[in-house]
Amino acid sequence: MANLRAFSDQERAQPGRRFPLHSSVLAALDLYEGQMRSSGIRLTTDLKSCEAQGDPAQIQEAVAHIVQNAIAAMPQGGTLKVSLSDVNGDALKLCVSDTGKGIPQSMRDRIFDPFFTTKEEPSGIGLGLSISHSIVEAHHGKLLVDSAEGRGATFTIMLPAAAAGAHLR
Repeated sequence: MANLRAFSDQERAQPGRRFPLHSSVLAALDLYEGQMRSSGIRLTTDLKSCEAQGDPAQIQEAVAHIVQNAIAAMPQGGTLKVSLSDVNGDALKLCVSDTGKGIPQSMRDRIFDPFFTTKEEPSGIGLGLSISHSIVEAHHGKLLVDSAEGRGATFTIMLPAAAAGAHLR
């Protein structure tokens, strides 16, 4: 958490570096490839080449936490769909959708709270989505959720596209 706070302070002082967002997404997915295969989860991707600004390792971590939650929501298998696109040249939209159990309406407002978890087994401590939310906000973005109980969940990360000339920093 101290690293995240330091990064957040650094991001406010300087915009970070330009990086290919799709590379951070692919790296996060690679971390869980074996787990998805053994859990019977089918992965589909539609990733456009997009440039973001900030810390690629932090964004990879944010995506990894969301993917990890999606896998946990599909213990009997399912489909994980990940898409990345450019929105009118000034924003980037990353969607991670699962066909898992979904998030009950009563819990949706709390899922980004530290230590809150919907998992029945005590394996998780409820920090993943909170960390992801903090990382995305430090990158001047938004993390949104759309879910219906029994119909899966879609987490959407909206980030500003890399500013022209940012690669010169």
